[in-house]
Amino acid sequence: MHTYLLYLHILGGTISLILGLVPIISKKGGMLHKTTGRIFGIAMLTATFSGVVLAVIKPEQTLFLVGLFSSYLVIAGILPLRLMGPQQLNTIKKALILPTLGIMLAVAMLLFAVYHLIQGNAEGIVVGVFGLGLLTSALADYKWISRFTETTRSQLISIHVGRIVGAYIASCTAFLVVNQPIPVPLVNWFIANLVFVPVIVYWQRKLANSKQVVPVAQ
Repeated sequence: MHTYLLYLHILGGTISLILGLVPIISKKGGMLHKTTGRIFGIAMLTATFSGVVLAVIKPEQTLFLVGLFSSYLVIAGILPLRLMGPQQLNTIKKALILPTLGIMLAVAMLLFAVYHLIQGNAEGIVVGVFGLGLLTSALADYKWISRFTETTRSQLISIHVGRIVGAYIASCTAFLVVNQPIPVPLVNWFIANLVFVPVIVYWQRKLANSKQVVPVAQ
């Protein structure tokens, strides 16, 4: 079982790593963007879920937490697209479950980080940074879902871009950490952020001006 899960993890990770750039650079909303985006999402969820199970079978606490973090980003990136059409209020309330779980996971990651930093373990730095990133994302997700009636379509697209590109950063980071192409380990953990966070900032600024609010059925 371990071997099959490992193959599944590698397959999903490879597809997401190679294909993830296409929806980032292709025309937003076009057929290529939508098709490759769907495949990327499936591949990422395959890689993250299998990675989480592998981290349980062969205990790797850091990879387990980072795997859950990556899973959150993918699901949180898909959610805004699912809520683009008219929605019932009970659907919106159910959607709050996701950021609530995200906040709980972030707190667990931060506690893990503090413990390992006290022990003088560098893993605490890595998990702490990812934990802060998750907490920021989950709190923002809780806020926009709670105020869904005030949310514009462009804001939903902006959230989608932020979370999905974040998931791609996680995919690149996993590849770099496993293969260690850069001799300084911590650089492998964070270099993808330096490259792709500006992409998130660019699109969020570009989408900031739309005023069209998403309809909600009372």
